[in-house]
Amino acid sequence: MQRDDGLPVWLALLVDALSEQLGDADNVKAFGASITQASQRGASLTPAASVLILAMLDDLALWAPVAARPAALVTALAAIRTLHEAGASGHHRTPADWKAARRMALAATDALTDPDQLALARCVETAAWDPARSSSCVYDTMRVWRSALSDKTVREFGWTDADDKDMETTLKQLYDSYLLPAPHLKLTVFDLLEEHYPEKALRLSENYRHQRECAARTTRRATDMLLGALGATQGVVSD
Repeated sequence: MQRDDGLPVWLALLVDALSEQLGDADNVKAFGASITQASQRGASLTPAASVLILAMLDDLALWAPVAARPAALVTALAAIRTLHEAGASGHHRTPADWKAARRMALAATDALTDPDQLALARCVETAAWDPARSSSCVYDTMRVWRSALSDKTVREFGWTDADDKDMETTLKQLYDSYLLPAPHLKLTVFDLLEEHYPEKALRLSENYRHQRECAARTTRRATDMLLGALGATQGVVSD
């Protein structure tokens, strides 16, 4: 499937999403020009989809130690990698092959609790679709990959579920105590947080800053990975 601009739908979805995340008009223009240059009009770009998915799987696999990886996840990852490696070379497997791999991926996610292994398993599960038949497979895999990077940034910062609950309680208490009785006040609960709980306000601000920086880094990496995948598969002929 292709859009009117000639891009296959899977690629168009990524380009639209990444362009929105880049934000800056000059960056978006440069990115669009790079995509045009890297995309051979009339050529099959499906192999690049599999190369990109393999890069995202490999990235998350770096966090999930092999020694601690459950056997079901090892098997599922190997099966999905084999299918995408074939796709990256221009060879497509049957729907039955993909269906069997999806069953493995679903089974691998069950009962996992380690966040890094679970992030990898979720990405494996999302990647268990043939990009030649699913226009949303690559976009969905990138969404899961980005979410995993964001979650890891939050964990590394040290923000926990307990912090979320404490902040929710604190903001509600400030609203009930100051804003509810005096709706005319030109203040927000975050203004009150800075006034009454400066340490909590600073910690919340730092957490948000880390997440914004992670999002910016991830977008830059995603654009580089996409362009790299397109460049690596130029000349590959799909069967």
